[in-house]
Amino acid sequence: MSRNVTAVPRGTGSNIRSWSLGIVIAMLLASSPAAASASYQIAPYSRPAFGSAQGMSSFTASPFATCKWHIVTSPNAQADRNVFNAVAATSARNAWAVGRTLNPNDGSIQPVAAHWNGTAWSLVATPSVASANLFGVKAISATDIWAVGTFYDPSVGQLQSLAEHWNGTSWTIVATPNVGGSTNLFNAVVANSTNDVWALGFSVDTSNNRNTLAEHWDGSTWKVVPTPIFTSTDYTLTSGVANSPTNVWAGGAINCQTGSCQTLSERWNGSKWKVVPSPNVNSLSNPINAMSSNGKSDMWAIGDFYTGSTFDTLAEHWNGTSWSIISSPNTAFTALIGSTAVNTSDVWAVGYYLNGSIYQPYSMNWNGSVWATVFPVPVPTIGGYLTATAKIPGSTNVWAVGASFNSNGSPHLTLIEKFHC
Repeated sequence: MSRNVTAVPRGTGSNIRSWSLGIVIAMLLASSPAAASASYQIAPYSRPAFGSAQGMSSFTASPFATCKWHIVTSPNAQADRNVFNAVAATSARNAWAVGRTLNPNDGSIQPVAAHWNGTAWSLVATPSVASANLFGVKAISATDIWAVGTFYDPSVGQLQSLAEHWNGTSWTIVATPNVGGSTNLFNAVVANSTNDVWALGFSVDTSNNRNTLAEHWDGSTWKVVPTPIFTSTDYTLTSGVANSPTNVWAGGAINCQTGSCQTLSERWNGSKWKVVPSPNVNSLSNPINAMSSNGKSDMWAIGDFYTGSTFDTLAEHWNGTSWSIISSPNTAFTALIGSTAVNTSDVWAVGYYLNGSIYQPYSMNWNGSVWATVFPVPVPTIGGYLTATAKIPGSTNVWAVGASFNSNGSPHLTLIEKFHC
């Protein structure tokens, strides 16, 4: 069963992931104690500039007739500048969303966590830490949740890695090592078990080069695990999946600081990380923003690529031997930021597309044969975007989180959506 939908006009612009991360880093640095008074009016809050719209096109989006996305009421720590960056669930009655907010009193960025109890989402207190943001979350069990990100450490004057753990009662900060003498940031966290957890991201060295960062939790401590060394001066990890203790994957990009990101795929074989070749659409921007898995022979790497005038969706599939690019739809200026796999014939990717000059949430679904846009995703009044999605165990339902926008393009209120029948 299918339904006809019409694509909105195509446009041109800048990748929202790198744009929003630039905002985050600028805000975190500016909201350090030394600069708190000036942090509320930060230049990177301005929206990317967009070019002229192109023609209309129509296509058929499948496969859902009675199932659809619904906005679920979500909490906000402040009246403005609220974002959820990641979501994870252990059951229909237990899910977590993490992100950040901005304190209007002192201009500091503060981490936030919200819990779903089967009926409603509510904020749960996180440890007080200076200028922090949570980018990833992994739910191992209802009493074993990890959230990762970054915070400003005034003792070194840099952003440092951050890991927080939920034990069923409260969130606590767990010490993580830092490398490179400058920024350390976790984008994602994946796990095989309570004693086998990986945090993935990047560090910045004293020459201002970004390097991949992987740290492992063995049940008692976090330790840095070496990743491959490149001749490039810019390589980052944005996402990952854990299939087994000897099959962990990380995705990301190389050379993004030059404006020509190339895909990056790495695999942990139980003893070391190795680069696995991954294709690119072109020599322009091709970042991997998210990964999802149905097992070691059925994985997806999701992102976007720059055509020279606009951004289109990027979907790559791993069949157990190699990565290959799979055709995916584009609904105007479109980028994918999050992904989750329910089963081999039900995989989701979420992000945003550009409708005129307004970002709007976007999703597409893999049915085992093709990727198709799934409309409609409810749209907040001024627009918004989805940053992450997670399957709800025991069902074919999924969560997606993100934020709505202010009229000037800055994040406004948290956004939570649920796809169900």
